Amino acid sequence: MSAVIREHEQEYLAKSSQLESLLQKKTAVYAVEAEMRELHKRLVELGRAILAPDANPSGEQDYLKASAALQELLRQREAAWSLVPEIEKLHGDLVALGDKLGWMK
Repeated sequence: MSAVIREHEQEYLAKSSQLESLLQKKTAVYAVEAEMRELHKRLVELGRAILAPDANPSGEQDYLKASAALQELLRQREAAWSLVPEIEKLHGDLVALGDKLGWMK
């Protein structure tokens, strides 16, 4: 095995590991969809309750907690979507390395 082939294979392994890690981070965020939906429903209910004339002031704290939780999930999703350009670049790098290694023949 030539040194060039070995170098390309090592680079392929490193980049494919990076890609796997990024994809795991991105796909982990998909699981929060149901939680986001439930938090939104809770915010709607709490919003109605705190706007009622006889509203309990503690409802505002509940609203703030639910709102903060939903915002955090949205931040996590945004961070996951920001990984897409790097994922695309790594994929392109792997395609190019596969070509160099003759794996597309």
